[in-house]
Amino acid sequence: MLRYWIWLSTRTGVSKPRRLELLRRFGSVQEIYHAGENMLEDLNEAEREALSDKGLKDAETILNECYELGIQLLTWQDAQYPERLRTIHDAPVLLYYKGRLPDFTAAPCIALVGARKASAFGMLTAKRLGYQLGKAGAIVVSGLAEGIDGMGMVGALSADAPVVGVLGCGADVIYPKKNSALYEDTIARGCILTEYPPHTPAIGYHFPVRNRIMSGLCDGVVVVEAAERSGSLITARQALEQGRDIFAVPGNAGSEACAGSNHLLRQGAILAENGYDVLQEYTGRYPGLKLYLEQGMKLGLSFEDLRQNAARTGQNAERKVASKVQTPKKGVDNEEKGNYIELKALMRTLPPTQCAVLEAMHDGPKLVDDIIELAQIPAQEIMSALTMLEIRRLVIKVSANRYKLAEHLIP
Repeated sequence: MLRYWIWLSTRTGVSKPRRLELLRRFGSVQEIYHAGENMLEDLNEAEREALSDKGLKDAETILNECYELGIQLLTWQDAQYPERLRTIHDAPVLLYYKGRLPDFTAAPCIALVGARKASAFGMLTAKRLGYQLGKAGAIVVSGLAEGIDGMGMVGALSADAPVVGVLGCGADVIYPKKNSALYEDTIARGCILTEYPPHTPAIGYHFPVRNRIMSGLCDGVVVVEAAERSGSLITARQALEQGRDIFAVPGNAGSEACAGSNHLLRQGAILAENGYDVLQEYTGRYPGLKLYLEQGMKLGLSFEDLRQNAARTGQNAERKVASKVQTPKKGVDNEEKGNYIELKALMRTLPPTQCAVLEAMHDGPKLVDDIIELAQIPAQEIMSALTMLEIRRLVIKVSANRYKLAEHLIP
């Protein structure tokens, strides 16, 4: 039966709303496949032509590729198909996924979106929100793009939360390439989800189409940092059309990078400074959340919470970090003494990105932006490394955007 679903989903001449209309009319995908021309007279010429092609060879090839790649298929009529997504007017008739589908009915589902080229403050905020939402049991949804999307997912994974990464390419395609560790960690803790068959490349126009799935899955969408012309605003607009809640993190007044998210606030978006602001909107719908809020849990990114979660997750977020920085050599200069010798010995046991962060701070506290500049490593990887180093008590956050080496490592 799955080959018929693949066949229908690849009829490019038939729009997504029309495919759903046909399913409702005929009752099953097999009936659509076997329908004669006399049963399709009300369709336009392009639609009739697309549906008259009964070849299944391409569908069978895609199905075999899915089996080989460990990709599972979820049809619009399956019981596990997310109910919120099922109700949007252009829901995909077929989804491909890797990993485990979360129970979308058990907890609020929240998408974190924002700029690819985000500020250090935006990255910190996204990570904090992802962690806070995940810590309270929310399902965190991300597009796994660079910047805000990816950092929100890093935060959620550090909280051992159920997660969903929605792609604008095939489920076997890692985009961007540097996010390979995040891609694998997302599959390990939740799932990768897409409407595109295996091997489909990441093409620009796929991403606005992908965004409707992100918002369609969710109760609400949080925009962390977005310029006036931003793909995140497309997601927000689609969410509004679907009847979802829109949250926005307030940004610096007059900042071009925050113009879009601040505009959403002026238009009535719910202000979100932390995960508490988001989740308190859903205590009536998900009674389990009320326990956290009644106990006064503000969902802060405390060191103790991070430490406990790191012990449970086995520090997945640091795996396979791509880095331009080489691990320091094993030799230690005999003239160096005390704590700096200990630091160099320690660095031989750490991933390259964490080594680069420690090296950048060896002469004193540093702003996150300065660490990024000194290490010449993408901001998302630096933020992930700082989180893991803080868990290991090797660095200390001295202000919202500044870190220093732990006292026992200062030379």
